[in-house]
Amino acid sequence: RRSRSPPAAAPATSPDGRDMVGACLTFCPAAEIDERVRFKELDAHEKPPGWETMDDGAVAEAARSWACKKYKRSDAGSVQNVPAIVRPPAVLLKCFEHLRTHVVETGGRDAKQQAMSRYLFLWDRFRAIRKDFILQNFTTGGRVAREVVVVFEGMARYFVGIERELSGHKEWREGIAHGKHNAESLSETLSALVAFYDMARSRGARDVLANEAEFTQYWLIYFLDQERGAEAGRFLARIALESPALDASDEIRRAAAVRKARDENNWAAFFRVARNSPYLARCLMVAQYADGVRDGALLVMGRAQSRGEAYPAADLAEALGLDDAAAARVRAVAAGYSIDGDGDVRFVKDDSLDEETFDAAAFGEGRRVAPLFNSGESLGAAVRGDSKAEAAAFERRRAEADEGGGVGDAIVEAS
Repeated sequence: RRSRSPPAAAPATSPDGRDMVGACLTFCPAAEIDERVRFKELDAHEKPPGWETMDDGAVAEAARSWACKKYKRSDAGSVQNVPAIVRPPAVLLKCFEHLRTHVVETGGRDAKQQAMSRYLFLWDRFRAIRKDFILQNFTTGGRVAREVVVVFEGMARYFVGIERELSGHKEWREGIAHGKHNAESLSETLSALVAFYDMARSRGARDVLANEAEFTQYWLIYFLDQERGAEAGRFLARIALESPALDASDEIRRAAAVRKARDENNWAAFFRVARNSPYLARCLMVAQYADGVRDGALLVMGRAQSRGEAYPAADLAEALGLDDAAAARVRAVAAGYSIDGDGDVRFVKDDSLDEETFDAAAFGEGRRVAPLFNSGESLGAAVRGDSKAEAAAFERRRAEADEGGGVGDAIVEAS
């Protein structure tokens, strides 16, 4: 993970030395739309309604409200720092809102297999948006404005939430490893936001600081392992010294609690904090650290648990933030432990169990486990920053936990 703001493209200046101001007032330059229509390169997510019955001219005209500029590298054969093809901040904000409404928030209606194509489309278009901002010197040490902060906040929320949606996809961690690209985008976007907040505060532009606590929290959680935790520790110390109100916020206290739980190898505290966290903070904790915390917890349990005592699989699932008892059995077998005839875990080594052929669901469903996530929580609401929708989803999750007789108290317990 690279703790730095997004660089790469150098800001462009006009002949009089001032920062370049984009002059493209559409989501995509007209010449690019015409070229992509001609070569049949419009993405499925930006084709206008009814395009199947249109000729190329009609598609190109209708696509002016739907197509978004693709990312292109600046090289000898492709000059990108030309005002006519660079979108100004107000247009970039509208473009992001268009993508959020018509692609991110409609994702739940698509088949699951469309999730990756949707992500790849958004990842590219978000890169193009970032580049247009950078070309106009909206970067570390440069300019800062409400539009760039709002867009970067929305993109960061998407990069955090998509980790959970695609974590099980075969191309996310293996082969092409799109997850690695997402991690780089998230790193750059969060670091840029932290820099923007610092710049805004020093310049008295406090109107862009409304969500500083939320995104500083994400930065702290994401970079917990940077320099073995030293970088997050230094940042927390600076926040406490320079910004007491920010330091006292629930978000920064939450990030500090996650750091403390991991420093102390306290898996119970880690999952207690996770269960009591808003959706995106929970997504980030689980995506970045849950697997390692679970492995450490099983190792500790194997040493501490009575060898002859059965540990209910459903209880283990809740303790480790897993979806159900079957998932807990799979974890236990992977760690080398045994499963008794009732489907419960025994912390004794059993080399006879084959991890690949073991049927974790063969013991019946058992009691219901209160999950870390529920179906009422959505990436679309999270990217929009819809606090009311998130609060309603949180209450549903707590009610489900209470009905299941599980960890309802743990969900609402203060971290």
